[in-house]
Amino acid sequence: MGDNSISLSDDKDEKKNAAVQGFIRVVIRVRPLVDNERLGTWEVGPCHMADKAPLKDRQKPYQFEKIFGQATNNGQIYSEVVCDMVQAAVSAYNCTIFAYGQTGSGKTHTILGNQDDPGIMLRAFCDLFSKIDSTQDRVFCVRVAYIELYNEELYDLLSEKPMDRMGDRGLLKIVETPTRGLAVHGLREVDMSTPEQMMQVLEEGQRQRMVRSPAAGHASFFMPNCTLLEPLRVAEGKP
Repeated sequence: MGDNSISLSDDKDEKKNAAVQGFIRVVIRVRPLVDNERLGTWEVGPCHMADKAPLKDRQKPYQFEKIFGQATNNGQIYSEVVCDMVQAAVSAYNCTIFAYGQTGSGKTHTILGNQDDPGIMLRAFCDLFSKIDSTQDRVFCVRVAYIELYNEELYDLLSEKPMDRMGDRGLLKIVETPTRGLAVHGLREVDMSTPEQMMQVLEEGQRQRMVRSPAAGHASFFMPNCTLLEPLRVAEGKP
């Protein structure tokens, strides 16, 4: 998470922002075990995991900010990990949520969820626009981009360019610009005004992502960009 020291929040929000700005938090979610894993040697606690198998006659613990157990739902993950980050993003801080794990570890369920238990992404979209709608003294611009990292190459999953014979729309390049610093050249950004629009764009990119076979070295990044255009100033006695 970046630390852009722009104070735009009230006193109540400043306490929340202080908890997320400038820090990297690592949390673990333990999915329900399958049969062949129940005989394993891992011990899971509130903030630690340890392999109970002998390792030079001692256990090796792994410390994290938080460990969520098998019964945890996406709502709990969102309220304890993501919610404050959305508020910080509205207050002009750079925030990133990075889901990491091997195939079958539960990343997709946490991010996208299902009808009964929506993922943290939809919850964040709804919360983002709710906070924007309730902020009357500022104007925001929300854009999204969706890129895929595959075999050390970047692809734009929202590109409108026609596919070539290999099913690609061209590679993206990371460049350094005088105004934005490091940026992805040619990346398409789409203006958004509702959570439903953001989910539609996400699904559009997902369909392009499915074209590629799952393999090592494969990751995708959905990147909402919430930009404060300018504070609104209303003259006294005028609408």
